[in-house]
This record gives sequence, C-alpha cells and structure tokens, in this order.
Amino acid sequence: MTDSEYFYLLDQAVEALEDGQHVRAVALADQLVAVRADDATVRNLRAQALLNLKAAEEALEEARQVVRLDSRDAQARMLLGMAAWELGRLGPAQKAFEEGVRLSGNDSELLARYAWFLACERGSKLAAAASEEALRADQHSALAWAALGLVQLRQHRLPVARESLRRALEIDPNDVHAQSVMLALLQEQGNDAQAEALVEVMGERPETEELIREVRAESHRRRLEKSLLEREAIRHSLLAEPRDRRWFWLAAIAVLIGVFFFALPPPWGTAGLLSVLIPLLMLLWWFWD
Repeated sequence: MTDSEYFYLLDQAVEALEDGQHVRAVALADQLVAVRADDATVRNLRAQALLNLKAAEEALEEARQVVRLDSRDAQARMLLGMAAWELGRLGPAQKAFEEGVRLSGNDSELLARYAWFLACERGSKLAAAASEEALRADQHSALAWAALGLVQLRQHRLPVARESLRRALEIDPNDVHAQSVMLALLQEQGNDAQAEALVEVMGERPETEELIREVRAESHRRRLEKSLLEREAIRHSLLAEPRDRRWFWLAAIAVLIGVFFFALPPPWGTAGLLSVLIPLLMLLWWFWD
C-alpha cells in the first residue's frame, strides 16, 4: 500500500468515526494496522471506535497497545481511562485519566472528560474543583459545564445547576451529557412536560435509548399516580359529603319532633307525632347509612 493510499484510508476512517459509522471505522482501522502496526494515531482511532461500539475490553487492550508504543501518548491514556470506566474499574480509570491530563499539559478537552468522570463517580468537592479547572481552560466546553451542573444537582443546588446546564446546551444543544443531566434536573423538579419535550428534541440515538426509556417510564408513573390520587380525592369527597350533613339533618329532625310534640294537642298530638316521627326516623337512618 502506497503512502497516498494509506492516508486516504486514514481520512476515510476518521470520517466514518465522526459520522457515527463505528463498524466501518474499525474495519478501515484494521486494514491500516495490518500495514503499520506501530501507528498510534490509527490505534487510538480504532480504540475510540471500539469504545463507541461498547466493546470496552477490546478498546482497553487497543489503548494499552498504544501506551506500549508510546508511554507519553495522552490520548491513549484517556481512552484507557474511558474503557476502564466502562468496565467498572474505577481506580484504574481515575489513574489513567489523571495521567492523560498530566501528559497533555492540562489539555482542555481531557480536563473536561476527567471532570465528567469525577462528577459521575467521585465526591462532589473533587469533581467541582476539576470542573472549574476545565472551565478555566475553556469557558466554551459544553462537557465541563455539564460536569459542573451534575455536581450542583447532586448538591441539591437546583437553580445554579439549571444555569450551568443552560450554558452547556447553548454551547452545544446536542451534547448528550448536558441533556441527560438536564433531564434528571427536570424530573427532580417534577417538570415532566419539559422533560418529555427535551426527550423529543434528543431523538432516538444508541447512547440515549436507555435514558429516554427511563424518562418516559417515570413520566408515565407520575401521571398514573396523579390520576389515581385525583380519583381517590373525588371518591372521598363524594362519600364524605352526606356524612358531613348528618348532624345537620339530625338537628333538623329534632326540631321538627319538638314542634309537633308541643304544637299538637292530645290525643291527636300523639298520633300526629308518630305519623311524622316514623318517616323522619327512616330518613335519618338512610342518611346515617
């Protein structure tokens, strides 16, 4: 393979990765690795594509291979951290992230990725410090603002969290990290309508499928719960209304009995009293029941 052919395939692989064609990106990277096994750029590209395909074990091994080739490759360290994180190996992931940031000279993108990891997995104090450092490096990093918003959400500082997430989405309306935290914030505030509107904007993507299902299920659960509570309240009000009137009717019946008893002279008074008293007692029983 000539150099021109090699770099043409490399351009195609980069384009495929950017377009979300991760299977094609891996296939092209395989061809390139077969020609130049020591090309760290190609191996990093392959590791990223594998990570996007949720093949974390393979991505981890590919990133390790790059580190063997060049121990000072910051991008490989970052991919190593992301793959280890995907596999739930948080200690090695944090170490790899820290090494990547150090080797990069505090690159703003790597700082933002590290801040996001800390916001998701570590204490809020450390995550907040990393997020602020990432924002000092780049005020226009949607990921860094999303990381800060997540920290603030977990601290229950909802107004400032919303502002941070608003800024993230102004920078990149399609940033899935900011979108996911904003959804969590809206549900925390009970704004299910806004959450569902955001879900519609996000659209169906592989990385958001599970999140969207959770949001819709939670919104459905809340609507059902609200409907049941409203029905129960109506039922109680209907049942309680006649019972609340019991004492009123009891007092009215007592007054009527007294009027008949004192107004009608005997012997017609007794007969008249009984002719009125019996129906009134039946009426009282009906209301009491």
